[in-house]
Amino acid sequence: MSAQPRRRRQELGAELRKLRKSTGMNSTAFGASCGWSQSKVSKSERGATLLSPEDVKVWANKAGADRATVDRLVALAVELSSEDLNWSPEQGKLSERNAYIGEVERESAGLHNFQPSAISGLLQTADYARRVMTLLDVGDEHDVAAAVAKRMDRQTVLYDASKTLEFLLTEGALRWRPGPPALMLPQLDRLLSLATLPNVTIGVLPFDRQATTLYLNGFTIFDHPEDPFVLVETYHGERRFRDEDKLAQYRAAFSRLRESAATGTEATALIRRIMDETPRD
Repeated sequence: MSAQPRRRRQELGAELRKLRKSTGMNSTAFGASCGWSQSKVSKSERGATLLSPEDVKVWANKAGADRATVDRLVALAVELSSEDLNWSPEQGKLSERNAYIGEVERESAGLHNFQPSAISGLLQTADYARRVMTLLDVGDEHDVAAAVAKRMDRQTVLYDASKTLEFLLTEGALRWRPGPPALMLPQLDRLLSLATLPNVTIGVLPFDRQATTLYLNGFTIFDHPEDPFVLVETYHGERRFRDEDKLAQYRAAFSRLRESAATGTEATALIRRIMDETPRD
């Protein structure tokens, strides 16, 4: 998802705010008249939360909007809901996707990332990232180059001590080789370096440890102060879930994964062992 849907969400919020103000009610009173909290109203007006099309219809009707305005705003909410939940290569470039994710990472208090098959994007070297994006075969050479640059820019968030960043990787993700040893050895060394950061936790799920849950896809939980959500990766794109029930399910799944992960010195020892077992030529 590019930054454009977020701007359009803010534009929708501005229109909703104008409608609410036309009623003469403040956000608390207007929310109460719709059966909502003041927080829901204020977040919607800022574009921090995207209302469902049904809620947009309730809002516009409560504010006395004419039929054409109601239909237009509901149609916009339907369109934004689709854009907000999904991303695929057909909907935008890799570089745009990385720019959007970088914006979310900067705004979030922290994140919890699980990767079963490859090393997490925030932990990748430029060469590893370039190879992975090339293997995806969804962008041209220029888009891949721009996406790698955006991904490297995103990594400045790792050094923000105010954020809590937790990564869980399977041993398989560390042993998977998208390129030759000359690619993998610096990447594994990069993990050892980042594991020393006080706000970064890197856990590894070893092959020889009993699993605590079934994992099918990589996912990231963003602890955004106004708009927390989970991003779930699939082969053909991504899905974003914001409702509390699904967020709770993914937080529980991450906790179960954490239970079987090696962390701290145990994790770094495993990474070093994998490095030692990686061919030098």
